[in-house]
Amino acid sequence: MAITVKTKAEVSDTIKKSLDRAKKAMDVNNHGYACQILQDILHASPGFNEARLLLRQAQLEQINYSVSWPRRIIAFLTTAIPVYIQGPSQLRKGNHGKALEIAEKAMQADPTLVSTLMFLRRAAKEAELPEIAVNAMETAIRFNPKSIAAHRALGEDYQEVGQAQKAVQILQKVCELQPNNPNAINELKAATATAAMEKGRWEEAESYKDVMKDEDKAQELEQEERLVIRDPEARKKQIEKTRAKIEQEPSSIGHYKRLASLLQQDHAFEEAIEAYNKVMELSGTYDPGIDEQISECISSQYNQLIKQAREAGETEEKINELARERDEALLERLQKRVENFPNELNFRFELGVIYWQLGQVDAALQQFQQTQRASHLARSSHIYMGKCFRRKELYDMSIEQFEQAAADKDRVPAEEYKDILYESGLAYEQKGDADNAFKKFKELYSMDVRFRDIEERIQKYYKQQ
Repeated sequence: MAITVKTKAEVSDTIKKSLDRAKKAMDVNNHGYACQILQDILHASPGFNEARLLLRQAQLEQINYSVSWPRRIIAFLTTAIPVYIQGPSQLRKGNHGKALEIAEKAMQADPTLVSTLMFLRRAAKEAELPEIAVNAMETAIRFNPKSIAAHRALGEDYQEVGQAQKAVQILQKVCELQPNNPNAINELKAATATAAMEKGRWEEAESYKDVMKDEDKAQELEQEERLVIRDPEARKKQIEKTRAKIEQEPSSIGHYKRLASLLQQDHAFEEAIEAYNKVMELSGTYDPGIDEQISECISSQYNQLIKQAREAGETEEKINELARERDEALLERLQKRVENFPNELNFRFELGVIYWQLGQVDAALQQFQQTQRASHLARSSHIYMGKCFRRKELYDMSIEQFEQAAADKDRVPAEEYKDILYESGLAYEQKGDADNAFKKFKELYSMDVRFRDIEERIQKYYKQQ
């Protein structure tokens, strides 16, 4: 059974926050922790490609993008059984998610090993995740530039995803590695013909070498565009170029999407929102993905204002007012989103979180009672339901929800488990069960002495003894 690909707009708020924690961990070179968070995310949402690609980046940064033969030898020996026996066995059973988990764990040993990357590709293809299969082979040839198997696999994958022009480049390399291989030459000719037809350049392309020259230019442009996203100065230039394109083609949805994305990255949130609204206006339909980007702009805009207010020494009252304005603006958009897509549980979960933040406990509870049906939202829904019941002073029901959330303890991310311990401790305490409250707080204290006010609570309990 194929794994459904999910965008950031389609995953839960909890997963988004976990993704942000992983990025922050990478920023401070804590790659091991980042990999752990990302693997937990992928266990909950195996089709979240952004997290999987970020995991790849974290794995490679962890080894400084270097090749080590001693590491490769050890990795080959320790991953042979998972890659050659356990993983394929899961694929035969149709357990694509489990097979991908096996592949990712093997990647932790060495993300440059061809055998592991080839199995990751196989698992991704069978799960119908072509982007991940392509990324696996791109990684393979980057660190194994003479691997014919990896090059041929990547050439095949490029053609399957409709990127025949890139396939030409890769198969050209295969011919360089094996100049007398007739099969490689025939594959290159076929890919060259496909690439030429795709671009409508069959008459102009005198040979596959002509196509290759043009493709070199295309690759340079593609690399330049990637740099635009990261480099502020280059990004501003790209914004101006995109504005110029819009003047020439004012009805182009693609140009407005590109402009909105660039403006969002440039923290020009008001202009980005205008561009996103223009996208929906031109398309004539309500697009939940675009609406999610508008929500992100609103949230980022207010978060920026809150940060500036704190730095300026504004009162907590002013800061809380800004936070409330942000939540009310997001609430309005989420209510409309749920109204348009009443069966989309991810949207309901996000709406429930906003209701909770605004203190609308009953409204929040109604949303979480529905979202608990979704496996990837179940744990987070139980946590929030526990909080709602505690706020309503239904302590037994609150504790039951926290127990359900912690049922599969080994699969609960550390930060979420801390939250469960703290909240269930509060529920026991407010119920009047000091012993069980202390047990929860003590377990939390042994994990993280700085979590909220846990140190103060532990000291208070010991003083009462």
